Amino acid sequence: MLAASDVTDGAEELRSVPTSAGSRLRRVPPAALLGVLALGAAGCSGASPAAQAAPAPVRAPLVSDAPTVGTPEPGADHAAFTMPSGNITCLLEKGAGAADAVRCQIAERSWTPPPQPAECTSGWGDGVTVTEGRAEVTCAGDSVAGWVEPGTDGPVTLAYGSVITLGDVTCESREDGVRCSDTTTGAGFVLSRARYELFGG
Repeated sequence: MLAASDVTDGAEELRSVPTSAGSRLRRVPPAALLGVLALGAAGCSGASPAAQAAPAPVRAPLVSDAPTVGTPEPGADHAAFTMPSGNITCLLEKGAGAADAVRCQIAERSWTPPPQPAECTSGWGDGVTVTEGRAEVTCAGDSVAGWVEPGTDGPVTLAYGSVITLGDVTCESREDGVRCSDTTTGAGFVLSRARYELFGG
């Protein structure tokens, strides 16, 4: 790379070099030569604002800012929540002289429930239930989807990684589904869009 002194020296030499017609070259100011060299260097670099790499996209958080259920109010006989996906709603109920229960209902699923038993004359297979110490596919004529707790504006969301307990029943919200169980009998279930599983009891 030429230094400014080199360009100046070269410009001074141009004044004394004769042309074939006996005239001398016109003196070029050193500042002008520096400007030309600077423009040439910029053109060779190939850099331009448009060529700069675009910033990496910002990923949205996995869990929304929806309210999270903690421990139900003392003396509460029920508690309800919705999974962050909005696809599963669960209702926990404290039994009056009977075992505590939990029922989770799913809106969209890719699995098929078992054949409807003859003793079930209501709606069949829209979720799973733990009741009277055992886990089973739900047989019910009503719905818990969209359950709204009193004093709230809509279904309360149980964020992934959170747990809710009412009496002997506990539910955990996980990214691969909801897991609920009766802590006294060990009966429970896992429910998600892709599958359901009953265990214990």
